[in-house]
Amino acid sequence: LNNCADKGLSVGEMSEFLAFNVSITNSSIAISSKDSSLTKINKLQTENIKTCVEAFNKKQEFNGSIVSVLKMSCFGDIMYDKNSIIKINGQKQ
Repeated sequence: LNNCADKGLSVGEMSEFLAFNVSITNSSIAISSKDSSLTKINKLQTENIKTCVEAFNKKQEFNGSIVSVLKMSCFGDIMYDKNSIIKINGQKQ
């Protein structure tokens, strides 16, 4: 994905997303996961990204989100709220 402006991938509202190799360039946020969604990515490569991964609860009728990335090459921020879980390279953030 290239030049997505805001978000490369946005997963939300009880969705499940599974991918093996994801490449995202020139976007503000690479992966956004919210509202009881589950996002699993085997390998994530990014370039020119401000936020690598974010996970949060946006709407009150849902819970937080879970994101797991087995291998990640990204030099941006990782952001999440108290209701969400992010695991990068097997390590809980």
